[in-house]
Amino acid sequence: MNSNKIISLVKFYQSMGIDYLADSPALKSLVSSPIEVNNMPKKINTPQEIPTPNLLNLSHINTLEELKQELLNFDGCSLKKTAINTVFGAGNQTAEIMVIGEAPGADEDEQGEPFVGRSGKLLMAALASVGLSRENIFITNTIFWRPPGNRNPTIEEMQLCYPFLSRMIEIINPKMIIIVGKVATSNLIKIDLPISKMRGKWYDIAINNKNFSATIVFHPSYLLRNPSQKKAMWLDLLEIKDKIHSMEINI
Repeated sequence: MNSNKIISLVKFYQSMGIDYLADSPALKSLVSSPIEVNNMPKKINTPQEIPTPNLLNLSHINTLEELKQELLNFDGCSLKKTAINTVFGAGNQTAEIMVIGEAPGADEDEQGEPFVGRSGKLLMAALASVGLSRENIFITNTIFWRPPGNRNPTIEEMQLCYPFLSRMIEIINPKMIIIVGKVATSNLIKIDLPISKMRGKWYDIAINNKNFSATIVFHPSYLLRNPSQKKAMWLDLLEIKDKIHSMEINI
């Protein structure tokens, strides 16, 4: 296989969300001489010393601007080294509703904004059906950097990002949190059950002795793979709409 074909193959893998290729004998057998592929991130080893999340005290941070700057300066998570952008969050900073997803994908990583790819557009269209938009919500993720290949974030990576997420929730102080997907649910609710058994219910998220009311919806990428579940998503959105009125939330 010549160099042009190998470069085309690597670009194909990139388009599929694969950020690095294993250094395997099978791959080596395809290459007769070394080649260089531009913009191909290299696999990076996890730092030997990672700050313990519990020791990361952000209580002195009082605004989202300060929190974002603190996150931009934070180098404790190895995901930052393979990502293009830090995806902090977007929307109304005084919103009474927060939407929290899992992790940025390729489009989010490129644009530096959450939920702007195919899945994100589906989610925003679903939220718009009950009057929610980026103008009246604040939307973010449990992880602020794209995991290579769009894999699920590890427990360690979620723990490292959690102090920033919890402080963000405290600063915004929403009346309602909409959790999107299994990964975000396991990070915030800590109940190991299928989404199908948890959706449509309400939970309390305790942060520094204050409870925040939260509900769970399917991740839009799951709906793209399982369109038959869109009816369940619609029922959950109607429940959210009723809750918005009963809680007298301004949107």
